[in-house]
Amino acid sequence: MADERSTRMEIIDAAYTVLAEHGYDGFTTRAVADEAGRNQSLVHYYFETKRDLLLALVEEALSDLAEQLEQLSHYDPADRLLALTEYIVETPNDDDLAFKRLMLEFAAQAPYDDHLRTELASGRELIREYIVETVQEGIESGQFRAVDPVTFTATYQMAMSGTQAHTAVFADETDELVVAGLSTLITEYLIEGEE
Repeated sequence: MADERSTRMEIIDAAYTVLAEHGYDGFTTRAVADEAGRNQSLVHYYFETKRDLLLALVEEALSDLAEQLEQLSHYDPADRLLALTEYIVETPNDDDLAFKRLMLEFAAQAPYDDHLRTELASGRELIREYIVETVQEGIESGQFRAVDPVTFTATYQMAMSGTQAHTAVFADETDELVVAGLSTLITEYLIEGEE
């Protein structure tokens, strides 16, 4: 069973690489098999269709996101938001850029695939709930000024997701500017300070 899981993950890792490097048009089970150094029939043993493999990639990304959010939950509210911003927005290396391109590919396919759209929506909702709860906790503890957590979250989340898409396309340094801007929003606006 462990070998079967590792083979499945090996195929998912190869699929991630193919999708990130070649986009959706170059994402075929043949390309994934070649990247994994396996034969195509083995890919189809684990994933009947290209769509099944794509959905497995999304599920894996959501699982990683949930783990990261759990790790951040031990921070105080301000540090939690700052760490979340860095995790989602910053692009310090090629792997992070590849991941942003992968997410953009998912988003581009979502309007045409109800299941994929539902999976992506659950990830967005996970982040939204996390930010709302963090802001509420900060308000209740007196660390944050009284703001509408839902409105703040919508603005904050759209800044992060828009930056992800921008970086995926242009690979420029906008992510650093947005991290700085959102950090300023937290430290100079959200944190309750002395007037």
